[in-house]
Amino acid sequence: MPNIAEKSKVFGGKGVVLSFTRAPDVFLYRELIPGTKKYRYKVIDGANTLKAAIDKSLDACNALRSEILEHAQEVAIRKAQYEIETNSPRERARMITENMVRSKKVSIRKCLNNFLDEEQKK
Repeated sequence: MPNIAEKSKVFGGKGVVLSFTRAPDVFLYRELIPGTKKYRYKVIDGANTLKAAIDKSLDACNALRSEILEHAQEVAIRKAQYEIETNSPRERARMITENMVRSKKVSIRKCLNNFLDEEQKK
């Protein structure tokens, strides 16, 4: 893993401005992708110091957010296309299994009642 030369939290801990030891004059904005354990990075252009990078981090944050939103939309579209192609939406599959479980319970009760009725007749 690369060593971090300088690091500072920005936007209330939502993101981090940092530079690595291999290129200490290149500053990056880093943000955790929601729902994952992965980070997205964006180079902050025109920043040579940590203070300048913090001042310019808003532009990098906005650019990164738009990339994350586009990626989330692409994932949603791919997921919908997969469900259409396989013809097995998850909610429908879950509803079917719940109904199947319920119907099994009902049929077991009916079978048990029928058995008891037959036993009583004997």
